[in-house]
Amino acid sequence: MRSPRIAAAGAILSAAAGASAQTIIAGGNLPSATWTVGGSPFVITGDVTIPAGNVLTLQPGVTVLVAGTDGLGAGLDPTRVEIIVQGALLCLGSTAAPVTFRAQSGTGSALWYGIRIASGSTGASITDASIQNTVTALMMAAGSVGLHHVSVSDFRDHGLVLAGGSLAADRCTFIGGASGVNVTGGGGTVSNGYFSGQAAGVLANAAAFSNVVTCSHCTFDRCGSGVSVGAGNGAVNIRNSIIAHSQNYGVFRPIDGTVQVSVLSTDVYSDTGPGNFAPGLSPGSGCIFLDPLLASPTDPHLLPGSPCINAAAPAYCTSSDLFGTPRPQGPACDMGAAEVPFVCYPNCDNSTAAPILNVQDFSCFLQKFASQDAYANCDASTAAPTLNVQDFSCFLQKFAAGCN
Repeated sequence: MRSPRIAAAGAILSAAAGASAQTIIAGGNLPSATWTVGGSPFVITGDVTIPAGNVLTLQPGVTVLVAGTDGLGAGLDPTRVEIIVQGALLCLGSTAAPVTFRAQSGTGSALWYGIRIASGSTGASITDASIQNTVTALMMAAGSVGLHHVSVSDFRDHGLVLAGGSLAADRCTFIGGASGVNVTGGGGTVSNGYFSGQAAGVLANAAAFSNVVTCSHCTFDRCGSGVSVGAGNGAVNIRNSIIAHSQNYGVFRPIDGTVQVSVLSTDVYSDTGPGNFAPGLSPGSGCIFLDPLLASPTDPHLLPGSPCINAAAPAYCTSSDLFGTPRPQGPACDMGAAEVPFVCYPNCDNSTAAPILNVQDFSCFLQKFASQDAYANCDASTAAPTLNVQDFSCFLQKFAAGCN
């Protein structure tokens, strides 16, 4: 009888259920391979390891389902399945067809352990993906890890543990759990991130932490603290961000904490906690302390009139926001993860070449008026007929005013 590891390394069992196929991964060492949507979902029933020198590639649309018990009874948690990367993991999702990791059955957290980038690994690149139902979604001990447009939710402990290596995370969301990013030894950058509902959005409290982590254009909403630091000789930098509605201090460090914290051009608004900064910490230049007017407890977009609009420091602006909107949309970037799109009404044809407003916009407006397009209701009238001569006058006035 073959052992589970031999079965996993040498054979992948495929089964058809009705019109859809699934691929069973029994656990053990994985060969270099490319998983495609044709074999999806891939059901992992025991700890799997990508050995050093091997590369596992997941194509757009692949779903990985993880069993609720570890068939091998091994790893950090012998009761929960782990994906262990000693080689390299490439997840090549797309906006239309993301890669998904989730529990085979059930909802909630801690149904499987997570993805572990082990010591000696060359790292991972995960693009357009969702990771759900874990104890800790990602654990980094080494290598270079790039995360782009990754959603991490329903985790019990940490969205990501940065224990070693170099992290570059952009356009990622972390919902719930104890901390979004727990820094214990590595370093890197987090940009355009959205953190909501953790005890700490970013946590850095480990003696081994001696590197630098920089968060740019992040929104920390309704966390215990947006940023919480303690032991270690490293530094956490916060730039062009929003830390709002914290239950504790927006930025926290105990009196005996040693991690350095620098907060510049950030809105820190702790209306429900004891204060914006814990005693011994102070804001840097460009900080404000006003309600950022977030769209909702689950939406980091800024409402009209937000003090964070056009308030970010140009030196720290990123090229796009959490949703892919280019920055800046106005005269300056917006603080936080979401950039408010700039809408110039008279630019009817949405041209980008100078001059943006030209005779083509008049032709475009006439066509929309003739086709009864709602755009042509320039004065937003509600009485019939909603499209009338006043809309022409309105359009002329807006054209004359320009795109301001």
